[in-house]
Amino acid sequence: MDKRNPAVALLTCCGCGPQHDDRWNFDARLNQAMNTLCGEIEAAGAAAASGVRDGSTRAPGEVAFACRGARVLIVDAAGAGLATRRGEFLPSDGSTADAAPPDVRYVVEPRAPGWDGNAAGYRVVRDGTVRYLGGGIERLVGWLRADIEAAVSWRRHDPLIVRAAALVWRQRTILIVGRAGSGTSHLAAALERLGAVCRTDARVAIDDNGRLQPHPLAAGAPELDVALIVSTTHQPRSAWRPRRLRGARAVLPILDSALPDVDEPRRALRLCARLAPAVVTLQGPRPDAALVAAPILAALDDLLDGVAESPGSLARTQSALARVCGA
Repeated sequence: MDKRNPAVALLTCCGCGPQHDDRWNFDARLNQAMNTLCGEIEAAGAAAASGVRDGSTRAPGEVAFACRGARVLIVDAAGAGLATRRGEFLPSDGSTADAAPPDVRYVVEPRAPGWDGNAAGYRVVRDGTVRYLGGGIERLVGWLRADIEAAVSWRRHDPLIVRAAALVWRQRTILIVGRAGSGTSHLAAALERLGAVCRTDARVAIDDNGRLQPHPLAAGAPELDVALIVSTTHQPRSAWRPRRLRGARAVLPILDSALPDVDEPRRALRLCARLAPAVVTLQGPRPDAALVAAPILAALDDLLDGVAESPGSLARTQSALARVCGA
């Protein structure tokens, strides 16, 4: 598996790879691979949207909780009353599960007496494989407690680390992604001079819930929710005419900027799928950072104010550029 980043790993499976200078302008073959990648992200998002509900609306006989970044669902098909005994097998650091599909799924079924002389009891299927055959509710609860502890510990993941700057504007986050030499720090500084609050200009972390957290090296920053992604490189004689991307294509720059120690590209897709419905990406070459900082903030203002993309919003962007150029 390619160790550079999740996007490259998945594109390699399609027989393609990113171009060097203009990574997101595609030839036909690469564009087909990127469409496949976008389909993967959209499928991951659809799976999350149709996944399990939280504990307050769960079907009778189902117990769900989250623990150390892993979601656990127990389906009590045997009617063993596990929902009333959840405190006996729920880890001490467990909490209510969100709407995402479970990472670990147990189905507890009744077990009839067998030809081998075993008494009636329970059969437990975890993730499609029979893991437990035994009798007695106390034994069952004890086994669940031990197996859940092992399962969530094994599935615990470190965050997805992304090379990016994160700035706060109107209680929302602008994420500037880019590789070394793309001018990310200069653009972050220009936005900061206009009033945006810079949380980090180096890297951010996306946890298993799709929330952005500061990298341990960037101490003191709170969890961050992203509204706008900026994917750009400095080209001195260029004009700032970015494409606006939504949905799966909006989060492709995050995959491209992931640090090379990620070895689970499918997990990276699931994390990006959580961000895709909520973000807009501005993508394209830019001139000097001081010339594009105000238009970027104006674009986020339009998003937060619910202003549709229109000639009027274009005029506001041009006006912001004119104010900067005339300063």
